[in-house]
Amino acid sequence: MAWLFHPLLLLIANSTRSELAGQIEFLKAENAILRARLGRQVRLTGAEKQLLVRLGTAVGKGIKAVLTVVSYKTFRVWIRQFDPATAAVPARGKGGRPRVRQDVRDLVLRLARENAGWGYTRILGEIRKLRITGICRSTVVNILRENGLDPKTDATHGTWADFLKAHAVGLWQCDFFSKHVITPDGVRQCFVLAFLHVQSRRVYLSPCTFNPNPAWTAQQAERFVADAKEKDLPVAMVLRDRDSNYGHGFDGVLGQSGAEARVLPVRSPNTNAYVERFVQTVQQECLDQFIAFGIEHLDLLCREYAKHYHYERPHQGLGNRVPLGDLNESPTTGSIRCHERLGGVLKHYFREAA
Repeated sequence: MAWLFHPLLLLIANSTRSELAGQIEFLKAENAILRARLGRQVRLTGAEKQLLVRLGTAVGKGIKAVLTVVSYKTFRVWIRQFDPATAAVPARGKGGRPRVRQDVRDLVLRLARENAGWGYTRILGEIRKLRITGICRSTVVNILRENGLDPKTDATHGTWADFLKAHAVGLWQCDFFSKHVITPDGVRQCFVLAFLHVQSRRVYLSPCTFNPNPAWTAQQAERFVADAKEKDLPVAMVLRDRDSNYGHGFDGVLGQSGAEARVLPVRSPNTNAYVERFVQTVQQECLDQFIAFGIEHLDLLCREYAKHYHYERPHQGLGNRVPLGDLNESPTTGSIRCHERLGGVLKHYFREAA
């Protein structure tokens, strides 16, 4: 193939710029025709590749328009192989700071997920305390953001779920619910005050009343505290809404017992969600199924539902256990029976002990 280049160089030396352009186009067309007739890939020797590299390097970037035997990418590979000027230059690696070790990245994510109130500064402090080096604030921030975590979490402004979880042992929520009952004087609205223990989901229901004034709610607070103490349930905080029926007497009774009555902000339905969900449950599963004839009838419905709720009804928030029962005590074999309350409105299925 070397014999072809000597006459070609003579031709180029004696040609004008326009003539050279025409000659190049002619040679490209001729080369394409020959390649089409050949019908297979042209395999070059090492000496041929070196020759093309030496001549093509002198052409510069314009070699892209001339190359037909191989692609420009392959030609660049040849340059790195045969050109002495570039062969001595090592390949440039990826710049920037080295990637943080995977075990350190895993530790950052673990600290963030196990401590919802920790921001990137607190996490970095814990890592430095463990004598792990080579990591800075920006690295922690980038790791958290790459995994969809907030790097600026502030422990003084935790979520409401974090607050409930931290105080669940002694935390109660209370709320009113009502039902219309038929009395000799006509249809009247009757009220019940419910207290719910967040951790165990156990509830205390007050007697029904037609007049839930502040004096009555203070009396129910006394009964509630006594009932919780009898059942060994701690009362540290009671969340309530801004209903005027509570009054200062209600908060005072709780304060005397060592508990705090926390008044919830307006337009914040999720802050009292546990007891409100219970209210919805007792109404849908029980009270909406009956016409209550008198206050005594409504008291009976509430008592029966409280027994069903505590001893028979599984709760998803408790892993489908009942508040006052243990699945491990139930037999795994035996006939399945059904126990009914309130004429079959409330049903409980269990295995009959052998």
